[in-house]
Amino acid sequence: MTRRQLLAAGAAVAAAQVAAGCAPIRALLGRPVLSTSEFLALSAVLTGVSGLDPAVGTVYLDALKGVPDGIRLTELYDRAGFRSPVPPADATAMARTGVFADAGLRRLADAILNYWYTGMYRTAQGPRVATYAGALAWTTLRFTKSPTVCGGATGYWARPPQ
Repeated sequence: MTRRQLLAAGAAVAAAQVAAGCAPIRALLGRPVLSTSEFLALSAVLTGVSGLDPAVGTVYLDALKGVPDGIRLTELYDRAGFRSPVPPADATAMARTGVFADAGLRRLADAILNYWYTGMYRTAQGPRVATYAGALAWTTLRFTKSPTVCGGATGYWARPPQ
């Protein structure tokens, strides 16, 4: 083997290793990333809540790119039927598509629900808060509020909820 052949073979092996390591990146780049409006539509169906905050949704969408199954966000959207003429109306309709039979897509959907209901998301540096009082755990409950939100004048709590 000549020196040129040895260098060419080494370069080919190195290129193959780099290509194999970049497969997840290629998969992400090969598919269009969901827009914020698409992510909000997916989130609304999963959570059962419409009118989700787009600014918070953008934070969650960006954070999902860092979770192991986050690369499959577009796949979740597509397999759930959001690009079909009749997108799913609720999580039950999504379940009928069989999308949750895939453990990775189910974990991804669970992460989305977790983000919206807790107001927290994961980063490489650890958990972060996107919203506290705006977390769905507080906003979807009609009979309570987050501890940091004033409910009214002193003694308001002595009256039964409406």
